[in-house]
Amino acid sequence: MGSLGIGRGRELGPEDQVDEIVDHYPDACGGCGRSFTAEEQQPRRRFGRHQVAELPPISVLVVEHRTHRLRCPECRSRTGARLPHAIGRSAFGPRLQAAVVAFDRPASDPARGISELVGELFGVSLSTGSVDAICQRASDALAGPHLHLQDWVLDQSAVHVDETGWRTSGESRALWTATTPGAAFFQIAEHCNVSSSTR
Repeated sequence: MGSLGIGRGRELGPEDQVDEIVDHYPDACGGCGRSFTAEEQQPRRRFGRHQVAELPPISVLVVEHRTHRLRCPECRSRTGARLPHAIGRSAFGPRLQAAVVAFDRPASDPARGISELVGELFGVSLSTGSVDAICQRASDALAGPHLHLQDWVLDQSAVHVDETGWRTSGESRALWTATTPGAAFFQIAEHCNVSSSTR
């Protein structure tokens, strides 16, 4: 489905971008009070239109991986299966972990906020410790690409650099940005007047 501009004063989207049409009819005549029959409540050529954009119900798929042991008929040894490397030992899949990381924003208690949001949106019980662990794994995985992007941006012939105040856990920091037409690099520095990434 394409993008729909919906709201007061917004242009209605075309019918081919509408997923569902719900018809509404008056129950009774506004003049005499006579009730309309089901045969009378049929679509006409002219009707009012109102569109509502809504997210579909979101649920999490729980997949149980069972590792079995088999006995060899030749040597009688028992061998247990191992979880595939792609699954790992985490109790949370890569898409759910990606959503948790995307929710990570500066706040007084971001882990608790993410835990509550994941519970409300997906119905998953996620402890603040699990949130911290997921975000730390993502940070470790992105460290290399982050440095590569930093080097690429700062090597460009023209770079726009800006700095703004930032607070992390109540401490005064600075958010530095280095932008080019092709990419943008962001880093939070320890001090408002020093960036550890400039060169």
